Amino acid sequence: MDEKTIKTLLIIGGIVLVLLLIVGGLASFVVGAYNNLQKTDVKVEIAKGYVQSAYQRRADLIPNLVNTVQGSANFEKSTLVELTAMRSQAGMVQQKMKDATTVEEMQQINDNEIGGTGGILARLMLVVENYPQIRSTDAFMNLQSSIEGTENRINYERNAYNDAVGEYKNIVRIFPGSLIASYYGYSENKWEMFESKPGSDVAPTVSFDFNK
Repeated sequence: MDEKTIKTLLIIGGIVLVLLLIVGGLASFVVGAYNNLQKTDVKVEIAKGYVQSAYQRRADLIPNLVNTVQGSANFEKSTLVELTAMRSQAGMVQQKMKDATTVEEMQQINDNEIGGTGGILARLMLVVENYPQIRSTDAFMNLQSSIEGTENRINYERNAYNDAVGEYKNIVRIFPGSLIASYYGYSENKWEMFESKPGSDVAPTVSFDFNK
């Protein structure tokens, strides 16, 4: 084998080595970017589950609150009828929460049937305002504390969910991660930020003034 052939082989070998290094680097980048995308996607899934869990806890407390109010004082017949209806509605809300599969469904149930001016908590607040002796019972005060803690937990989980969605959107939008996301079918709109309806996140429905 002459010197020219050896040089040619060395050049070809060097080119092949460089190509292998480039391909290996690209493969490593793609794998790393893909795994990072997967981890971020799963993080949003977990955050969504925590939001749903917090909503479910709130719904589960409602029947206890109704029973506590009903058992803490004597009411007129009309009030007892109303509380009985609330208790039935609370049971249906619990089931709807369990059947819901998305944060959006949970939010809609929370806003329309639990919170808001026509929700169970708002109606219960009116009853309690008419019968202030209820607010002095240990059962009611303990339950009120639990509901306030749940409201704080919902707010915390909403923010954590939005943070996770924001991280996901950054990966999907920013180059070169956007190329990997597009190739594997990860859309920017797969996850949306949590946005409360105007007034739905205000909690007068669970804030009772014990000083009255």
